[in-house]
This record gives sequence, structure tokens and C-alpha cells, in this order.
Amino acid sequence: HDPAQWRAKMAERHAKHMARLKTELGITAQQQGAWNSFAEAMQPPAPPQKASREHMRAEFAKMTTPERIDQMRALRDRRAALMDQRDIATKTFYAALTPEQQQKFDKITLRMMHRRDHHGGWHGPQHG
Repeated sequence: HDPAQWRAKMAERHAKHMARLKTELGITAQQQGAWNSFAEAMQPPAPPQKASREHMRAEFAKMTTPERIDQMRALRDRRAALMDQRDIATKTFYAALTPEQQQKFDKITLRMMHRRDHHGGWHGPQHG
């Protein structure tokens, strides 16, 4: 499993998903700015470089358990801040949609949420 190939495949899937969403919503020229801001906010974050991950592991090895806990809390806080930014971008974009587009967006995002597990992974439609 080549991580670079996997990231490229995920980036391609994300781009296709966003293109399909834009088409399904029928984004107008007047909404293009709102779409661009939304699409930018939805970009997957860049993965840490291998050297960075190795450095982080080495730093963790030097830490005490309470220090590791504090570091993990800081990482969770950064992820939460990114999620908050995406939430704000989504609400701002949603406000720029017509009522009909909002209804479509609601249906599309509901389908997406049904496929999402509690860790944020995508596992297809949930049954039962």
C-alpha cells in the first residue's frame, strides 16, 4: 500500500464528489464565489510528512504520560478547530443557496452522513 497512491486516489474521489455536488446543486455564476470558498474549506488537509511523523514519535518517546496526554489534547483541539472552520464554511455556503438548492443539499448531505461512521470513515450505506 503506497500512501502517496492512496492519497492521490482519495483526492481524485474528493474532486469527483465535489464536481458532482456542484452539478447536482446547479451552482449559478452568482454563487460561484460562495462555492469556491466552500470547496476550498472542504479540501482534505495535507498529510504530515514522514519526517514530521517520525519526529513526532521521537518527541513522544521523550515525554511523560501527562505530557503525551497534553500533546494529544492539543492535536484534538487543532482537528476540532478545522472541523469548526468547515462547519462555518458549510453554513455560509448553505445561506447562499436557493431554497430548492438547500433542499437538494440537505438530501445529499443526509445520504453522506448515513455512510459515515463515528470515526469519520466512509463505509457505504448503513443497513438496519
